[in-house]
Amino acid sequence: MSDSKSNKNKDFFGNGHWEFHGEMSPENYFGFTYLVVCTKTDKQYVGRKQYKHAGKTTSRHHGKETNWRTYIGSSTHLKAHIEQVGYEHMRFICLGEYSCKGDLVYAETEEQVKRDVLRAKGEDGKRKFYNGQIAAIKFIPANKPFNYNQELEDEFTI
Repeated sequence: MSDSKSNKNKDFFGNGHWEFHGEMSPENYFGFTYLVVCTKTDKQYVGRKQYKHAGKTTSRHHGKETNWRTYIGSSTHLKAHIEQVGYEHMRFICLGEYSCKGDLVYAETEEQVKRDVLRAKGEDGKRKFYNGQIAAIKFIPANKPFNYNQELEDEFTI
């Protein structure tokens, strides 16, 4: 899909700049996972966003809608990249909506692991994703296969 076509129809459903197969539903869901892609460099970012402010019920913002329609991400590196290449070269894609915080957090983590955001490299050999961590993991894991010990698991299987 070209930049002009995807940008031209982005708010058809009232989703702000988010591309999605239909109308996003803050009334029925807690939040959504998303993918931001630069069409110029293929640099990407995976994240999550809540539709409404949570936290203490005494807060004046509690339950009010967040800035989800215009939200671009929490990464300072991503924001700097958007300033550098221009907003018109960015795609903001909603990957899915989730009904509770637990599902939302799990889905974001699962998406980041599936896409290997900490290790994936682009054609230029540089990191493909701006994500700097998955959940609380803030280091880049080595490219070594997991050493699975089937005998040990069998020993502890009930």
